[in-house]
Amino acid sequence: MRHSWKAWNMARRVSPEDRTFLQTIKLLFVEDDAEIRKQLSEFLSREIGEVAAACNGEEGLSLYREMRPDVIVTDVQMPIKDGLTMAEEIRHLDPDAAMIITSAFNDESYLLRAIEIGVDAYVRKPVMPRKLLAAILKSARLLRERRRVGEANLYARFLLDIFPNLMLVATWSPGREAQVEYLNRPFLDLLGCEDMAAYGGGDLEIAEIMETLEQEPLIHERGGWVHFLLESRERLPIIYMRSGSASDAVRRAYAVNANSLPGGEKYIFSFTDIERIENQLKSLEKKAFTDALTGTCTRAKLKGFLFAEVERVRRHGGALSLILFDIDHFKRVNDRFGHAQGDMVLVEICRMVTGRIRASDMLSRWGGEEFLLVLPGVGVEAAQQVADKLRTVIAGRDFAQVGRVTGSFGVTQLLASDDVHLLIERADMLLSKAKDAGRNRVEAG
Repeated sequence: MRHSWKAWNMARRVSPEDRTFLQTIKLLFVEDDAEIRKQLSEFLSREIGEVAAACNGEEGLSLYREMRPDVIVTDVQMPIKDGLTMAEEIRHLDPDAAMIITSAFNDESYLLRAIEIGVDAYVRKPVMPRKLLAAILKSARLLRERRRVGEANLYARFLLDIFPNLMLVATWSPGREAQVEYLNRPFLDLLGCEDMAAYGGGDLEIAEIMETLEQEPLIHERGGWVHFLLESRERLPIIYMRSGSASDAVRRAYAVNANSLPGGEKYIFSFTDIERIENQLKSLEKKAFTDALTGTCTRAKLKGFLFAEVERVRRHGGALSLILFDIDHFKRVNDRFGHAQGDMVLVEICRMVTGRIRASDMLSRWGGEEFLLVLPGVGVEAAQQVADKLRTVIAGRDFAQVGRVTGSFGVTQLLASDDVHLLIERADMLLSKAKDAGRNRVEAG
């Protein structure tokens, strides 16, 4: 058997992308003719990343188990085990393996058996290397596409699984029962299933755990649960789902969103746990409006509260007072004892103040060691008394490692001509006056 390799190379039309891809695949070549096996193996090795050769079906099957090739090229008639028998056994091991048979026979029974096995291509003998390479390349392209789809599906499932919402993919059309194709990890956890195989794909189980707001199982809904959810999607339906055993079942409310996938009969449903979202919002609000060190509210939170209180007084009358105070010579505390000890002093002072004010009052860390206290319904005289009690408590406390500290206070009341900015500015001026007068004192006005 003599061929011009140069002519074959000239005849090949392989794109750079295909050539690169061919270098990534593994190929098993099974041929009982030693000369053909040698020449074609050498040729294929120039184009394909890894090539292994076997002389019969038995050896080919053994090599397949070792290397797990992407493409198998095999002769049909061989000793010990023929190529189609080997191909059939490989197909049981890997339904997606790309298979090409080479044969000089046109026997209809061989061809029918090859079709039943799912052979991808047929190359007549004597084998022209360019035709064999074209068949391998075609099979490799299909394999590459299958891998791309598989990777895309894997990526899509990964995204669905890490998504906290319950996600469900189902096929459905009017008059037919829904078929659940996929449940993401949170949904499987809710059902107590390890994977989709454990779930079994039953439509009945899903319908049994879903309930309307009236606590009616969706299994009783006319047209089925998919029809109910699709009909209700314009108004963002709320449903309940039950988890746990019948004796201690937990019902949680979910907001449902449904979208159809291309093709019209496949739908993806997203179920958002309303309680979880509410808890997350509360947590985010707490983080956004709570000072991380002292646990008091932030400046932004207090400003909103103060604007609302000023508006309330303007409309309904009443009093509103502010106490602005800070810790005297606090920089010395940080410089001498360190910021960690300084932070402990601030935390303890806030705890002391919070324990001595009403639930309707609001304390904020205004900046550094400065704090602002809003007292709704309190006039300036009463606010001055509150400030003096706080000053006395702070001054009388012996802070661990730091010793005693004092605070200066500015107290004022909302006037008819005030807005929020003037009110705060006047409290700040009174605080400065207390400091200028010797500190550890209250100035009101």
